[in-house]
Amino acid sequence: MFTAAEGATPPAALIGPHGEKPTKWGVASFNVSTAPKSGIAGIAAQSVGGGTWNYGTTAQWNGKRCYSNYIHPTKKHSASVAFAGGVDKDISEADIWATAGITAGAAYTCNAYWGLY
Repeated sequence: MFTAAEGATPPAALIGPHGEKPTKWGVASFNVSTAPKSGIAGIAAQSVGGGTWNYGTTAQWNGKRCYSNYIHPTKKHSASVAFAGGVDKDISEADIWATAGITAGAAYTCNAYWGLY
């Protein structure tokens, strides 16, 4: 976990459309062969930053899908992925799932993020 209070700079994948920067965030980088949460959708959720995060990859007919889903009960939050040169992000209000995902070739590394604003 990273925090702005500790001087960490958030990655571009977490900056909101109006320049919002998260105060707290986390990242997981993996590919399909090394990701502990890869292979199937609906994996067990992880508790981080006071919310619930799940991320991973799923096999698709045209490659693999990299996804990140995050929900926080009381704070504005986000889920983002950076994958195969693309970025998808979703910023949600409290208690609404933020979901992000990109489908690309199986050789690419997935970077999944969660953030609090």
